[in-house]
Amino acid sequence: MMSSIGSLLILSVTTFFGFGIANNYEKRPKYLREWKYVLSVMETEIIHGHSSIEHVCAKISTQKIRLSSFFASIKETLLGERNFSLVWEKALSTHETSFYLQEEDLEILKQLGQVLGKYSIREHQKHFSLTQHHLEEQYQQAVKETEQYRKMARGLGVLSGCLIVLLLI
Repeated sequence: MMSSIGSLLILSVTTFFGFGIANNYEKRPKYLREWKYVLSVMETEIIHGHSSIEHVCAKISTQKIRLSSFFASIKETLLGERNFSLVWEKALSTHETSFYLQEEDLEILKQLGQVLGKYSIREHQKHFSLTQHHLEEQYQQAVKETEQYRKMARGLGVLSGCLIVLLLI
């Protein structure tokens, strides 16, 4: 009786662990999709609304999205610092672990931060378009990886539990 309860407990824990890892794989595409949305809002506000970057960051920081804390930190830091690219990069490095993004994704966002506020509206439009294109490629890759690794992580969670139970019997 005790061994079957222990076996069930081990199997449950490893299965739960496998599903937790699978859940982490699902977060990257969600964040990339949200970044694409935020960048389209920024592009609309800056290009068509002729809003300042400070105003755009303040507006995005009030929205109910996962990235609002990132833009809130930019808004607060911009009060004392005038170099936007420095503020953008610092905020990215501060929040990078909570974004579940890979190094390539962060590099794309860092490159955008280096040009925001420095060029004409036409140049901004080109940079937003290029960044959106790169993020779309990263998003498609993330979706493929998620489908592949999510199933594997779940399966490994269950199978590792079965293996441990078999070894203990």
